[in-house]
Amino acid sequence: MTDPSAVAGEKVVYEVRTYREEPVAGAGDTVFSAWTASNAVATICPPYAPAVSGVDPAYPTGSTATIGWTRNHPDGTAQTAAQIELVGPDGKTVPHHITGPASTTSLSLSAKGTYRLRVRTKGADPSWGAWSEYAVFRVADPPQAFFTTPAEDGEAVVELPLRAAWAAVDETGITYQRLRLLRGGSAVIDTSVAAGARSHEIASGLENRSAYVLELTVRGGSSLSTTVTRSFSTDWLVPATPIVNVSYSDALAAVVTVRDGISEFSVRDHKLRGPMAMTPEGNIRIRGGMSIKGTRATVHSLPPCASFDIERVLADGSRLLLASGLKSGQSVIDRLPPLNVGFSYVARGYAASGTTSTTEVGTVCPCDGFALNFGPDASEVVVGDRNMGGPPQYSASPERERDQFHFVGGGLPMGFESGNLSMKESMEFTIEEDDYLRVRGLFGRYGSAWVRPHLGDRGFAAVTGTLTRCAPEDYRVSVSTKRERWREPNGVG
Repeated sequence: MTDPSAVAGEKVVYEVRTYREEPVAGAGDTVFSAWTASNAVATICPPYAPAVSGVDPAYPTGSTATIGWTRNHPDGTAQTAAQIELVGPDGKTVPHHITGPASTTSLSLSAKGTYRLRVRTKGADPSWGAWSEYAVFRVADPPQAFFTTPAEDGEAVVELPLRAAWAAVDETGITYQRLRLLRGGSAVIDTSVAAGARSHEIASGLENRSAYVLELTVRGGSSLSTTVTRSFSTDWLVPATPIVNVSYSDALAAVVTVRDGISEFSVRDHKLRGPMAMTPEGNIRIRGGMSIKGTRATVHSLPPCASFDIERVLADGSRLLLASGLKSGQSVIDRLPPLNVGFSYVARGYAASGTTSTTEVGTVCPCDGFALNFGPDASEVVVGDRNMGGPPQYSASPERERDQFHFVGGGLPMGFESGNLSMKESMEFTIEEDDYLRVRGLFGRYGSAWVRPHLGDRGFAAVTGTLTRCAPEDYRVSVSTKRERWREPNGVG
């Protein structure tokens, strides 16, 4: 007999007994013998399709792929053989035979193109099992990439922003690029750049005199990728010394213009030109960077200034920041420079790296008289630089407050100072008739002004003015002031 319902891979025991119907003269109940058991019988069958594993989407040309599979034997028997069918890009099938229980194999991939493979196994049953589904993968050349800037490992970067540049090609097209900046193995910057980009500027995250590594990962359309690195160090150069120009307006305001200094080297008529200076000993000092490799000397242009600050420095050493963040060619207006005494303007230029260079320019604002600046920003000015019958008149009356007390016994009083100071001033000068209404309006609108006398003193004071017609086309202006604590105009300091 056969048992079509036997389960594969199971051990089966069959039991048998005999029986006889109507055992006594054709009558009576059926009688049975005792059961007897067979020996255990194991069933076998062909394997099912195995599960293929370890197949990557793509492999580099000339590489070796290691693949694996998991047998699927319903009868539980061990693998006795396996067969791998590899279909190459030319459509030819290359079989690979495995004897024994091995579940991995290595395949040599020498030709570029698309491959397919499938696997089947054999167990105790003499028949091969079912084929697995095809696993498809591609063999291609990986992308090629290298850094062009910095050009070599260990190069010193002397300015910011750092422009990292590279070349990258792939026959299947580049689909993804990732750039990382590493310091001590940790990522300072980790960014994805466009697939078509071949450079990237890094303006922050870098510290001076430090070692870094640029790491670029490029992935092609084949899904293969390559990673290249470039080590470099930072050694920022200071920017070119700013160039400062100071001019004065009719309102006795200083216009301070700052420009980037000479920063680039060039060769003209076989002469090297650039940021250089002559020392007192007659030597030439190259202010740009210089590196020497072998017998070759390389000069580096100074980095340009990204921004400028301008300060006014008075003769007593006091400093006031007039503007910050100026660009090359921009100006700041100083409404209150002292008159007829030396002082200076300091321009500080900042490179993108944070290094600075400074220049100080001494100057004098000449005036034959004095000036009164009105308005919140001190922009409305009356200049007293002429007078009828002589020079403009100015007088000052400083007074220290002092209380006097008489005591019993007569005689002169005893004096005690409070420490309070009063400063009164008077000025007299002449203005033209055309300026009369403007000046009268200033005294009418403002009860205070900044006072700049002839020899560099400056003060903030309560002011009153009297305008008297002294000639057909002239008015005499008499001004009385009482000094108050100094304050800067709006927008300054």
